[in-house]
Amino acid sequence: MLPKTLFDTYVLSEQLQSQVADAIKNAHRVSDSQIATNSNEMIIEHLITKHTFQLLCVNWDHKNITTKDEVRDKHLKDYGMMHTVQEHYLNISIEAPCSGSSKLWLCIPDNYPMKTIEGCAIYNNESSLSGSLIFSVTVQTNSNAVEAVKVVKTRIESIQNLIDSFINSINLQIERCTENLRQSLLVIVSEQRERLKCQQEIITKLDIPLKRNDNAPEFQRVCLVREIVPLHKGKSKNTEYGISEDDYIYILKVIRHEGATHERLAKTFSKLEEEELRDLFLAHLNGHYQGSATGETFRGSGNLSFPHLSHCKLDQTNDSALAQRINWQSDT
Repeated sequence: MLPKTLFDTYVLSEQLQSQVADAIKNAHRVSDSQIATNSNEMIIEHLITKHTFQLLCVNWDHKNITTKDEVRDKHLKDYGMMHTVQEHYLNISIEAPCSGSSKLWLCIPDNYPMKTIEGCAIYNNESSLSGSLIFSVTVQTNSNAVEAVKVVKTRIESIQNLIDSFINSINLQIERCTENLRQSLLVIVSEQRERLKCQQEIITKLDIPLKRNDNAPEFQRVCLVREIVPLHKGKSKNTEYGISEDDYIYILKVIRHEGATHERLAKTFSKLEEEELRDLFLAHLNGHYQGSATGETFRGSGNLSFPHLSHCKLDQTNDSALAQRINWQSDT
């Protein structure tokens, strides 16, 4: 539970300055891979969401009340004698659903006078973005009920209007700060993208191959046990294979290597359907076979397709670990 008063602990402008500094610092730390695989807008929205407050809002239409009787002693002096009388009061607690960053309920907006508003915002935890806003009014019940109702309604409306004025001022200050931050982040991210583009152009124009990563996994030949089913039995004693053994092994290497890339960049490739993924593999293979690769290839009575490649039986006696990995990829 937050303290029993609202908008009186932190200076909002100081909190926003701290958030802007953190956002800009993290913008400079965005990796080249993140720049290459995400648009400027996506990167900026991620940084803003992570480093800015969520605007405040109260749904007064769904407020409810709880009541509690109070008895207070009042000391009077009549004819030189002190005596005590009891006065009865009705404490009315108003609770309304609210949302936004919990810390904002304690922030003082710029150019706003210090004014104590008794109340509190209750959230489940500090990271939560929704909770309940509670304040109370008290009315003496010894008086006329009609007059008491008027007093209560007037006080509730006055407190709601005061809270709304604070919320509007806070939200407006946050929106202005966020827009300025967005422009600053756009400059930073755009500069990083241009730097990365320049680096790639330099590497390309040098026309010198990049050094191979010594920690990259080595491709090892896996013994395959293939079941050959001729399309037309009896017409030929010698079954023709769809591709040569060397091409077959080479294609598997290409597919495994590209599949590993798909796993590392799962956020990008998980959106694609099976047919679209197959087209990506075909485009890659066409770069190796001068545009002659197809999803299913026939030669004589044999044929080879991607489903056939992904479901080939493996002889796990020679390389069990790699065989299990390929089987797992094929099943998923």
